[in-house]
Amino acid sequence: MNCRHRFSVLLCLLTLAFAAQAEPVQVRHLLGEVSAEEISAGWETEQALYLVRLESPPLAAHQARQAALEKMDGGATAPLGLQSERSQNWLAHLDAERRDFLARAAEHLGRPLQPAYVYRLANHGFAAAMTPAEAEQLAHVPGVRAIQRDHELELATDAGPQWIGATSIWEGTAISGMEGFEGEGIVFAIIDTGINYSNPSFEDQGHSNPLGDGVFLGDCAAGEPYENYCNNKLIGVRGYSDIAGGDPVDTDGHGSHVAGTAAGNPVTLEVGDSQLEISGVAPRANIISYNACCTFSALNAAIEDIVADYDTLRNADPDVRMVANYSIGASTQVSPWERFDGTGFLNARAAGIFVAVAAGNTGPLEATLWTPAVAPWVATVANSSHDRRILEVVVSVTGPEPVPESLEGMEARVGEGPDVPDLDGEDAVWAGEADPGNELACDPFPGNAFDGAIAVVVRGECNFSDKVNHADDAGAIAVVVINNEPGPPVPMGMADAIDIPAVMISQEDGENVIDWLLEHDNATLGMESGGIVIDSDFGDRLNPSSSRGPATVAPGALAPDLAAPGTDILAAYGSNNEITWSFLTGTSMASPHVAGAAGLLMGVHPDWSEQEIQSAMMLTAHHELREWDGTDTTPYGVGAGRVDLERAARAPFLLDETAQNFEDANPAAGGDPASLNLASLDTSNCDNSCTLSRTIRSPGGGSFTVSFEVPDGLDVSVNVSNNSFAMAPGDVRDLEFSFDNIYDAESRFGYVVFEDDGDGPTVRMPIVLGNLFVNLEGIIQGLAQGRPADLILYREGDDGPEIAEVFSFIGSGGDVPFLLALNPAEHYPMVTVEAPGYEIAVADNNGEGWSPEAGETLDSETISLQRLPISVSPVTVEDVTRTSGRAVFNVGSNLWPFSYRADLYREGQLVAELERDVVTALDETTQVAIDLEDLACSSELTVELFVTQLGSNADNASGDIAFSTRSCFEGGGGIGCTAGDSNRLDPVIPVLFMLALIGLAGRLRRYE
Repeated sequence: MNCRHRFSVLLCLLTLAFAAQAEPVQVRHLLGEVSAEEISAGWETEQALYLVRLESPPLAAHQARQAALEKMDGGATAPLGLQSERSQNWLAHLDAERRDFLARAAEHLGRPLQPAYVYRLANHGFAAAMTPAEAEQLAHVPGVRAIQRDHELELATDAGPQWIGATSIWEGTAISGMEGFEGEGIVFAIIDTGINYSNPSFEDQGHSNPLGDGVFLGDCAAGEPYENYCNNKLIGVRGYSDIAGGDPVDTDGHGSHVAGTAAGNPVTLEVGDSQLEISGVAPRANIISYNACCTFSALNAAIEDIVADYDTLRNADPDVRMVANYSIGASTQVSPWERFDGTGFLNARAAGIFVAVAAGNTGPLEATLWTPAVAPWVATVANSSHDRRILEVVVSVTGPEPVPESLEGMEARVGEGPDVPDLDGEDAVWAGEADPGNELACDPFPGNAFDGAIAVVVRGECNFSDKVNHADDAGAIAVVVINNEPGPPVPMGMADAIDIPAVMISQEDGENVIDWLLEHDNATLGMESGGIVIDSDFGDRLNPSSSRGPATVAPGALAPDLAAPGTDILAAYGSNNEITWSFLTGTSMASPHVAGAAGLLMGVHPDWSEQEIQSAMMLTAHHELREWDGTDTTPYGVGAGRVDLERAARAPFLLDETAQNFEDANPAAGGDPASLNLASLDTSNCDNSCTLSRTIRSPGGGSFTVSFEVPDGLDVSVNVSNNSFAMAPGDVRDLEFSFDNIYDAESRFGYVVFEDDGDGPTVRMPIVLGNLFVNLEGIIQGLAQGRPADLILYREGDDGPEIAEVFSFIGSGGDVPFLLALNPAEHYPMVTVEAPGYEIAVADNNGEGWSPEAGETLDSETISLQRLPISVSPVTVEDVTRTSGRAVFNVGSNLWPFSYRADLYREGQLVAELERDVVTALDETTQVAIDLEDLACSSELTVELFVTQLGSNADNASGDIAFSTRSCFEGGGGIGCTAGDSNRLDPVIPVLFMLALIGLAGRLRRYE
């Protein structure tokens, strides 16, 4: 992922903080190359079938091109049937080209090739048996466009489709007697950053085009220069004038990755020393790509286009179905009934289009879903893990022997800097033993504390580069950093250059290593390249970055709906039509797994509606997921759970809903989202008791027993005798679930469980209880826009009030409901609000305490914040460094927040300036960077810094307050130029990451 791309900077910082890899993993597809598998399979002697594609376009592509050209010339476009004179002439041309190539191939190989298959319509070429050595030789014969070995794949993006059960649909094992289905007749509409049409994931491999061979939609049908972008797999592309000049090709890689995850072809890739066979979830489906990311106008034009395109498709083939994927959203929760994309997707669902949407990447706090992921008519998808990891490096304790198995092959993430060499049996020294109290390695070590050894240090408090360089200065040959929090190791970015390799291991592994080092004076460590590891314990963990519910603008409708693999997903990538693949992480990668799953279910059950398909996935989902640290998840994190297609295909009953009911559920118009017929039960709009109704349809009939997995204190029942009922095939039944004593429930989540007395799967509906919306209008309006604050609720403790709950929120300057998920029966003797720059505000309700009620307003009369008097400390500029063509220095001030303008002078002349708003905490230091682009080397540079406080609107602070300071930097060791300096604009992580965290309202972003 290119974090310098105009769409990527802020989002990239969030994504990289967890699991995404910053640069593409370069892997090879057999396009004139030969794989390692083929070499080992008998280079000179063992024959296999190879497909050879020749240069001229096949008939379908030729027909489309000629039709477009004739239309551009103003003439009427005549039908080009297979038996027409024009078609026969082109086929004769292809036959002659193929015969000529086979003759030249015989001269090169010393023997004739006998085609097993001849391709003239969707491809131009042939398939013939040859050895790997002959294939390599043939790849260099003029006229060859590509060579690919024919082979049977055990399709498994690589691990994602298998983990969600797609193989049971591909192979026809999900239901007794069903035929295998891989997406034929399903069209995926990918609204994203475009597509790299030359990637083999999107080539025509004998696909069926519902429009007809060589008939395409969008820009491919418009003639030059895009008519060659499409084929019978990729049946349409569309660009928009304000996005990349209207070019539909992918300029980022994100759109190609999403499309490949949903419906990419099977492709064999080399990753390091291993081979992976990857596939989209629905590999035989068709794709239409819409390069609309990311202006709101273009995105909504694309939503219009998918509805129009689906109408065209249905006219050509009444049985075709469409699934749309939207891995895009806005950073605020806005009513989906009010936004263009929300209502657009509602109408798309009304037109029969299934819509999958990424939840967003602003977790792990609750109520962080983005719009339109909050809409109840889309399938909102969270990011969980699958069971495959590719380990860059493993760290092992190598001595003294015997070494416990738990200390061998420990997963490590490689930091920026030198490559990690294979190390075996190197001395290892624990930083806490080399310099007690300096375990974090934030201070220099004495002498040669690590002379010739691997240093073992702990993450935290200072830059990774500081840790590594301190160890390097003390003689270390490499550094192992131990994570300071549960979960797997994370990527390490380096603020400064380092000269020795560094890796991170998990907290658990690190604690075991420390124990070993303390017990053995002669302990040694080794490092080596890792490989592909399949372990179910890796799977079904919720990525910390995945946005969480609830949807505060649609109370009563649970979101997200589902979880799917979105961590370390391997799929097509690259920009400007390059052929490459990469691992990416985010809900962007999870959403197309659910889109693909919906497409497969459409093929298995063509009579199920889009909402019924979503309900089947929710009812049968695997619900026992874990957080990254191993603790239990909740429906706010994973919805109903992770998709399981083998079970979803056998769902014993379904729930449907109409577009009109979705529209009528608008809370602003008096509607209630809790009344919708969804496969979840959310009592957020209830008081202490309420009843929620659901209507189910059983396609195959069955007998069911109902039970409840609910917290103590809650009373819940259903309107069926003895908690059991039977349904004949096609029966429809109304169920009413009654909830009592909601306020007494000891937790907020549970499940209704339906046991099928036959051979159908057990199904569950998640329950969400008693969430209250407490309106913080007065508090939020009292805060400057973008200012964070903590609402703290206290309980009675043995020694007075003690903290019960802490809720962090961001002031927006307007009336924004803030969700408090509380037990309304709880009594809080004190409520406080703390915000930087304000006095702590306390509410004790005149000593009587506070018990929240649904919809209660906690306003400025209850809690009133007062701005603290402004006392200004001098603005300081210090710790100047130069890196990558930038001047980086620290600004110290107690102003919060502030903006700055930095003017850079050389010999008294202004040569550069930088203006920026900065959000930082009081009495802390903020890192500032000034780009040195186009500056010549000089012996002295001077910076003048002007600092202005933002939001000075309190009674005791009138107007803005500005300060300035000036510092001089010497060349050489300061910010003088050196050979090879880069002039690229690198993001400054401390500043931009803070900006990303506070949520820039209304900014459209891709979920990477």
